[in-house]
Amino acid sequence: MSLPSVQTKRCVQLDGLRAVAIILVVLSHTDILVQGGVANSIFLGISGFLFINPFRDNYEARFRSPVNVFRFYLGRAVRILPAYYIVLLCVFLITGFSVIPKEDFIKILYFGEPYMHLWYIHDLVRIYLVVPAFMMLYVIFSERIKIMRNDLFGAGFFALLAVFVLFVLRFGFLYDFYLYQFLFGMSAAYVFRFIRRSERISSLRNNKAAGTALILLFYLSVVLTAEPVLSRFIPSYSGIFIGWDYPYITSIAMSCLVLLTAIYTDNILGKVLASKPMLFIGKLTLPIYLIHYFLLDRLTTDYRILSFICVFGVSLILSWVLNFIIDKLTSMITKKCYNQGHGS
Repeated sequence: MSLPSVQTKRCVQLDGLRAVAIILVVLSHTDILVQGGVANSIFLGISGFLFINPFRDNYEARFRSPVNVFRFYLGRAVRILPAYYIVLLCVFLITGFSVIPKEDFIKILYFGEPYMHLWYIHDLVRIYLVVPAFMMLYVIFSERIKIMRNDLFGAGFFALLAVFVLFVLRFGFLYDFYLYQFLFGMSAAYVFRFIRRSERISSLRNNKAAGTALILLFYLSVVLTAEPVLSRFIPSYSGIFIGWDYPYITSIAMSCLVLLTAIYTDNILGKVLASKPMLFIGKLTLPIYLIHYFLLDRLTTDYRILSFICVFGVSLILSWVLNFIIDKLTSMITKKCYNQGHGS
């Protein structure tokens, strides 16, 4: 049975995939499986994929309206900024300027310059600032040019745009701006929507064995291309980190993983990603990312696995507390604004 042309159901497996990515980040920073660059590609691939929201038809048309663009900015700000500034405040209250020097601390308050692991938030904010402008132009032109409303054209366009951006950044000495990874995620979203709207997705999902094998192949490649593993098989790759040194290939591969995860939701891997523990971790990826790095020097031991367990466990608990506080504050502010708007 084929899916309807409009589907609003959220793919929770992508939240589980976020959990995989944040686990990979902490594993990388505790020197167990150094694949932080791969995790970064997963995060931005998912963000680009969900930016298009391929589970609904023509969802990107909302960017035609300046009001909706403002709502997008507001939604991203509410999601990112409270956790970001609360973590920075806590770091300052506990350590003063011993962890983050004063001059750097001032810069990261207004995203003036990336610092330590906070470079990712710096990049993410810049990406969210510029991508709606791309989409607004694309939507405006697609109203006049029929072929631009084709999903495969959209996939190709944003893939080529990603290549162009990567080329400009590489030769313009701005290589640390990972906009192209987000664009590859958008391209994957258009491919997914083409598959869904062409009613091919049911036949793909019925072949669970092939889907599971493909996804496992991607996960296996993440492990095998980690520097400690790869350098054992190919000594010349010693000191080479695939995610950072080959970002183009990595970005395409991880965007394909995002696409496959969205397609094959009913196989055993999809069920693992949709499990309560994975969804719980996936919901807290942002605060875990912000917090864990500041714990590395304080919770390290001579045993890397124990270090990972300590850092990840404490980060998870603190992230849950932080998320609880932000949810309560957001709920209170929203309720107060609602009551004032209705004259209560």
